[in-house]
Amino acid sequence: MKNKVIINKSFSITGIVIGLTIGVFFLPLSQVSQASNFVKTYSHSFKVSMQNPSLTLSNPSGLIKIVSWEKAEIKLLASLDENLEITENQKGSSVNIDVKCSRIGKANFEINVPTNSNLDIKTLSGFIEIFAVSGPISVQTTEGDIVLKNIISNNVTAKSTSGTIVFSGKLFEKGIYNLSSLENNVSIFLLPDSAFTLSATASSEKIDLGGFQLTDLTRHERRLSGKHSSGGASLNLSTHRGKILLNKSLYK
Repeated sequence: MKNKVIINKSFSITGIVIGLTIGVFFLPLSQVSQASNFVKTYSHSFKVSMQNPSLTLSNPSGLIKIVSWEKAEIKLLASLDENLEITENQKGSSVNIDVKCSRIGKANFEINVPTNSNLDIKTLSGFIEIFAVSGPISVQTTEGDIVLKNIISNNVTAKSTSGTIVFSGKLFEKGIYNLSSLENNVSIFLLPDSAFTLSATASSEKIDLGGFQLTDLTRHERRLSGKHSSGGASLNLSTHRGKILLNKSLYK
C-alpha cells in the first residue's frame, strides 16, 4: 500500500545532528528550533516481523540518524522543508520511504529499527550515522560524511563522493566490507585481534595500517593488500584523494 503522508506544520523539531570530520554530537532541537527553516514534521511507526525487517530510504538532502532497538517496529521522525513530500510503502516487514521535492529542500530523519534490519540508505547531500545494526547495510551519499558505529553486520557497503567514512565494529570471518570515498578519508576502527584480508587503494604514502602487521603483503602502484591474523573478513577500502587509516581500538 503506497500513499502520500499528511504532514503537520510546525516550527518545532525534535533533534539536530552536527557532524565533524569523524566526530558527532547531538543537540536538543528546542535549543535551535528558532534558527531552523524547517516548517513541517513527519512521524510514523511501522509494525514489522523480527525476521528480516528492512528499511529503504531515499532522501535528496538532509541528516539521517539510525539507531537500533529491540522492538518489532520501525519508527521515523522527520523535520522537513515545506516543499518536500514523504511517500511511504510497506510490504510485510519491508518499509520504503521516499522524499520528493518540487524544488531544493532538506529533510532530517531520526530513525529506530530492529537490530537485525537490512538497511538501504541514500542521500545526495547529508550526514549519515548508523548505530549498532547487525543486518546488511548499504549507505550512499554524494556530499556528506558517513559514520557507522558499533556495527555487528557481516555485509557493509558505504560510499561517499566528498565525505569522510568512519567504520567501527566487529568483522565476521566471511563478512564483506566495502568502504570508499572519492575525495576524503576512510577511517576504520577495529579490535586488535580482528582477522581480515585487506585490499586498500590510495596513494602509497596515504595508507596507515595503525600497527596492524600484515602477512602476504603486496604493493602495486596505489594498491596495498595483505592478511591480518587468519585472513577472515574481506576488507576493501579505497579513496582517490584522501587517506586510509586503520586503528587498533573501537571508535568512541
